[in-house]
Amino acid sequence: MNRIVQRVSEIVEENYRLGAAFYNLGIDFQQYAELPLQEVCRIRSLDANFVCKQLEQAAQPNTQKPHWENLTIELIINYLKHTHRIFMRYKLPYMRNLVMQSEKRKFPQNYSLILSDLQIAFPLFAEDFIRHILDEENTLFTYIENLDRVACLQMPASKIYFQMEKYNIADFAHAHHDDDDEMQGIRELTQDYYISEGSPLAMRVLYSELQAFEQDLKVHANIENNVLFPKAAKLEAQVKKQFLQIRPLN
Repeated sequence: MNRIVQRVSEIVEENYRLGAAFYNLGIDFQQYAELPLQEVCRIRSLDANFVCKQLEQAAQPNTQKPHWENLTIELIINYLKHTHRIFMRYKLPYMRNLVMQSEKRKFPQNYSLILSDLQIAFPLFAEDFIRHILDEENTLFTYIENLDRVACLQMPASKIYFQMEKYNIADFAHAHHDDDDEMQGIRELTQDYYISEGSPLAMRVLYSELQAFEQDLKVHANIENNVLFPKAAKLEAQVKKQFLQIRPLN
């Protein structure tokens, strides 16, 4: 079927990820659910061909996986910061929109109650999550970047002395492992994202997004735990060795 004449709800039913693609194009799929895409494009003054191409691209899974072990510390941290921006600018705002804009009165009672709880819990979760990743960038990432600069002779070792007195990669890794399950509360509220027969499209899309986000966080944590921390620990040991070599000269 030609996508341009499909209703927006039909398009999202085929692939829940396209709800986010619509959102990024400035289209709330719930608001225009029963309209054909062509009509929505006319209302929103969007080029229909461009919108269809964007939807087609969004429907394609991303199967590219970098060889993490071969990447430098700098590239790994840049990648992790990039994913932080995607979380903050796209994924969290879209999920928040799904939570806050869905109309509870149109839902079965069980989903209406869950949505009421999410409307309280999700903004708090998002705020805490953003605070966490910004703190991670300002402390952990900055510390590792400075270790890398010292090791590459781009910064005097003396500049990082007090940071090394304050921080330790092993402590960061231990604390990070304890914080890995950030979605536990959301999982409990949604009963592990349980969907029953006849559940509203908006809830199916929301639960799909929450599950995908949880998977993104697991991948993100795996990169930090199994790639970044081991590399950073070696770097820290290298810089400490440099200090030991310098100390007899003072």
